[in-house]
Amino acid sequence: MMDEERRRRGLGLALLFATIGSLTFLSPTTHNNTPLHTDDPGRGTGTGQQPQIVARRLRDGGRILGLQDDVQSDRGRRQLGLSLSRAFEVFFFDPKTMELREEAIAHGQVDVLPEDADVLVSTHSKFQSEDSKIESNEDNKVDFMPMQPNGMAGGVYKSIQLAIPEETPSVLDIEYKPTLHDANETNLQAYTDFIDLLVVKMHGSGEPQTYTFENTPETSGIYFVMWTFGPKCTASAWRVEGDGTEFVDVPRPNPIRYENPKDYEMELNELDDNMLVIVKGDHAAWQGWHPYSYGHTLDYRISQIMHLKAQVHDECRFLLLDVGPLPEIFASIDPDFFSRITWLRTGQVAKVIEGNLIVGFRQDSWYAYPKFGANAYLQNWVNSLPFRVQKSEKIVIYQNRVFPQASHGRLMNAQHSEYIISLIKRKMEELCRPERLVIFDGKISNGDNNMRTMTPSEQFELFRTASTVIGSHGTGLSNVLWMDLQADEKPKVVEFTAGPQNINDRNLNKFQFRNYIRNYWGMPYDYHHILFTENSTDSNTFINLETLSDVLDELWS
Repeated sequence: MMDEERRRRGLGLALLFATIGSLTFLSPTTHNNTPLHTDDPGRGTGTGQQPQIVARRLRDGGRILGLQDDVQSDRGRRQLGLSLSRAFEVFFFDPKTMELREEAIAHGQVDVLPEDADVLVSTHSKFQSEDSKIESNEDNKVDFMPMQPNGMAGGVYKSIQLAIPEETPSVLDIEYKPTLHDANETNLQAYTDFIDLLVVKMHGSGEPQTYTFENTPETSGIYFVMWTFGPKCTASAWRVEGDGTEFVDVPRPNPIRYENPKDYEMELNELDDNMLVIVKGDHAAWQGWHPYSYGHTLDYRISQIMHLKAQVHDECRFLLLDVGPLPEIFASIDPDFFSRITWLRTGQVAKVIEGNLIVGFRQDSWYAYPKFGANAYLQNWVNSLPFRVQKSEKIVIYQNRVFPQASHGRLMNAQHSEYIISLIKRKMEELCRPERLVIFDGKISNGDNNMRTMTPSEQFELFRTASTVIGSHGTGLSNVLWMDLQADEKPKVVEFTAGPQNINDRNLNKFQFRNYIRNYWGMPYDYHHILFTENSTDSNTFINLETLSDVLDELWS
């Protein structure tokens, strides 16, 4: 047994070091390229590489679990995912392995996340309120047979799949439509076709779906668990009643899957206090893709949560994933809602007692066309946020996406960016705009000539003050969500993006017509697009300055 255990450990560590280089974009870091370390190993930030199954937790020393199966099989892949995930967790967060980790970094075996990659990782345990803490102790362990492939203790599994709503083009009939400013008629038609297709796919099937697990006298347990693997999220939500188990079933290729809990052999009776928690009363649960991304948290995740919030009573609590920027956003911008949330780590199983569980999801979402349909709820929430400024305090924001403040993707030529800034200043003077111009790159001074990344609350307050936002498509521009949608003048956005003329640059062309209004569809922006010029590349973009001048004349006259 000891030899077998050593073999598993050795194989696990070998797999870890062999794969960690190819998965470096998943490793959590701060914005100074230092891997995060917390006082509570495995809590808060996660590792980006998370378990594909939920089973017994790794014990002291980073024991690798279940590598005896063929890694090409479904079971083997799940076991390998768990093993690597737990190895990552121990490797990055356990003080006992800090020396090992730093030695690996020194030898080039471990890389770190680029400083300004479009990922924001936050540690929010300091925000956890007393009211939002959950019960977790020895008495909370569940005592029943582990789930088997033929059902729990010989029972049966009932798959719950909701009907897929029909898409309708009526979603295109809105008052506030975006405008592309381009002299090429082919580009204009391609732009219209792209917007129409994406909007119908993303919003045309209506609001998100929900399913409620009711707690009846026959119910012996209602459970929820979620985990991540890079940008993907997977969860299981199920109820055990009698000799049967019913579960939400959202299968592949949906990037936000809900899967049969039997696939993970949940040995709930063996989970320790940190991995099985008891929550009382009615709860709502949601998980979605790209949990580590600040931009996708703003342009997708919050809208889905606000839809779910509108479906439940004010005393209902929430189960959300404790990774990425979402905890800090809610803690700083909406503390009342934050106090209603129980934050679960990846792989942590919540058992709901003395209440029901409502789960939000989309039966038919997939990577190319993630389903939204919740922007009315997002807009109501944004309007409810209290921060407002007088018209005399308004600003114009130019998002300066240049190197080195940004390191990859749709980088503006630095000299050309200065020309854009000069043009904006001149137009503000010519058209007697009262605002002041703010150059935004996601950084702010510490007051000692050192720059740091702006917090979510600082970005919220800055963009809440903006009457106009101008800049290239990218995470920074997702902050237009925070603009005051109830201002006397509709918030104005000018977004630079790629078009068909950029086909010769593969990296730039893959962002053809990418924009945020397709995500924020139906919200009252005065939204405009300008395409990068034909000579642009992904690392050196330009726009037509005359086109920008004409657009600003139209917006500000």
